[in-house]
Amino acid sequence: MKIAILYTGQWRTVEQTLPHVQSLFVDDLDKSFDVFACMDIVDSNLSDTYSTFLKSQWKSRLKSIDFSLSPSTSMDYIHWRDDQLDKMNLPDHQKNYLQTSGSMLEYVQLKRAYGTMLARHTQYNYILRLRGDVMITQPIPFDRMHSPILENITNEWNSITKYMISFKNKIAVFMSSLVDPMRSRRAIQDIHCFLNDDLIHNIQSTYEKEIHSKLDDFYKQLLDYILHGNYVITFRKNVFYMGNPHSFSAIPLLGLNYGEHVDPGNDFWWNAESQFESVCRDHKITIFDSTTVHEDKSLYDYNATRYFDSKGRLKPDNDCFFFIQRHS
Repeated sequence: MKIAILYTGQWRTVEQTLPHVQSLFVDDLDKSFDVFACMDIVDSNLSDTYSTFLKSQWKSRLKSIDFSLSPSTSMDYIHWRDDQLDKMNLPDHQKNYLQTSGSMLEYVQLKRAYGTMLARHTQYNYILRLRGDVMITQPIPFDRMHSPILENITNEWNSITKYMISFKNKIAVFMSSLVDPMRSRRAIQDIHCFLNDDLIHNIQSTYEKEIHSKLDDFYKQLLDYILHGNYVITFRKNVFYMGNPHSFSAIPLLGLNYGEHVDPGNDFWWNAESQFESVCRDHKITIFDSTTVHEDKSLYDYNATRYFDSKGRLKPDNDCFFFIQRHS
């Protein structure tokens, strides 16, 4: 099994997160990881220092480094950004936000890293996007997606069904549990499920027909969907996401056509999260998304004591799969 990690974002707390995060992606006989980095650094004079640090952490897994994309000096990016903004029917204050935030830049970074990955002509089983300031709290059990077991699927679904009613919530948490096995036991604050592909609708129909029986056909269809479905699993919308190569391939297109996916029913159609949702909708990619209380708080109400003990070690009971690490 081969996994590509597209490592993007601003430098920020990379030196705090990466020593732990990289230790979770260990090459072994069953799987290997390739890392493609494209990051925004404030001081280009430090690019050699930052490159040395990335190499010391990712080691041979690091296949490329790109620090050349700067939102203030990269003229190709600036011209593209301004051209895209000219096409958007937005008030000036919203355009100014897009000019100064990383909303558009993150997808150009993703596109570059993805393009470098494609140039290697390597067949990957999964692709994930990882931000430099994201701390992951546990290894990802890729085998749960790559080699699902029917009995495990049945048991996990039954445990979720005990306290959830709607099919959308059940399937979103279930699919999230493929990446985070503790998902159904965490304090989930938000669940978003966009059923965009035809196969998932067929599964929902089978579930509703069999809901008062043994669900045998449903479980078999769900196993097949895990292996072959057109979906991405996301955490806190677009903070962390992953999928198979076919499903993932549409997302880097936002590095070309950001702002061209308009949803008239959404006042915030232009922001990074909504553009992500729209490109998936337009390419019939289903999104399974969830966020716990502590994951969400790391964005807007960061408090290091929620995640670390007095000695700076990760708490084993921090009730999150990931959090964004801020400077304390």
